[in-house]
Amino acid sequence: MKLLFENWRQYLKENIGREIWYHLTTSDRAEIIEREGLKINQETCLTTKAGKWVYQFYGTCPIYLSLEPYIKRKELPEWNLEDAVLFEVDVTGMSLTADLQSLIDKGAIVDQDLETLWWKEDEEPEILKYFLDDGAIEIFDLLNDPEIINAAIQTTKTAAIRESIPPERIERSDY
Repeated sequence: MKLLFENWRQYLKENIGREIWYHLTTSDRAEIIEREGLKINQETCLTTKAGKWVYQFYGTCPIYLSLEPYIKRKELPEWNLEDAVLFEVDVTGMSLTADLQSLIDKGAIVDQDLETLWWKEDEEPEILKYFLDDGAIEIFDLLNDPEIINAAIQTTKTAAIRESIPPERIERSDY
């Protein structure tokens, strides 16, 4: 019965015009997020090496979301996140873009001029292959071309959003 209820709940969410994504955070950040929402340019992001790298492309330190929880509940101890909190985030009408850092995790290499990402031969993501030129793609296109953004999101199952998300669009999930 519980499974039936969960499936029905998911069906309703997918069919009432909302676009739900997920954001995983530590328990100490959860109350702040519930009160203030998810905010761009958080200090912790701006001080990390990855945060500094992507800032120049996004023009901000974005919020990262996933199509499904990227760390399963049973895997949380392996990440030292036993008390993590998962949020469902309604991004209906908001602009999502490629998660550059996750593309790196999927084997992309940043060229020395920081203008393109490229993959070694035979390691290119299948969904992105159509858009690659000799295994490479311009970062500008990953952030501005809707078809390429969609292919990147399908590749990583994650996205970046360059605007703050108010608390009324965020709900704690029964993770």
